[in-house]
Amino acid sequence: MAVSAAIGGLAANTTYHFRVFAKNAGGEATGSDRTFTTLGPPPTVVTEPASAVAQTSATANGTVNPNGFEVSDCHFEYGPTTAYGLSAPCAQSPGSGTSPVAVSAALESLSENAGYHFRVVATSANGTNVGSDRTFTTTLVLGPHWYNNGVRRAEGSRLPLRA
Repeated sequence: MAVSAAIGGLAANTTYHFRVFAKNAGGEATGSDRTFTTLGPPPTVVTEPASAVAQTSATANGTVNPNGFEVSDCHFEYGPTTAYGLSAPCAQSPGSGTSPVAVSAALESLSENAGYHFRVVATSANGTNVGSDRTFTTTLVLGPHWYNNGVRRAEGSRLPLRA
């Protein structure tokens, strides 16, 4: 007969021993010693403010603490809503240390004068952690653009006057 029991309050990255003990009218039985090891913590991530925000690009920033386990994936999710939809890899590998490591990603081909959401995501063998959502708005440097028959006019050019 299979038996199980839920247990909680265990420490991360710790080996535990257990055995099954059963007793009924026919006697007692003790199972053999067995072990399991709990996982260590997943990476700790913090989404930092974006930098170098321009018309069509920005740099997403964050920190990742691997908590002593190799980070196998580090990327930033970004997009116009918190559904994100786009991803950019971290330019730096967080490694497997025990201190926060600064990470960033270049976000390119963005729409000008548009709002974006982003967050850092990191994964190790112990799981995945997702940073909090942050936002930035790309710039509109040149101001309004003039179009003539669907073609963008050069800066400073003038449209001909019609009589």
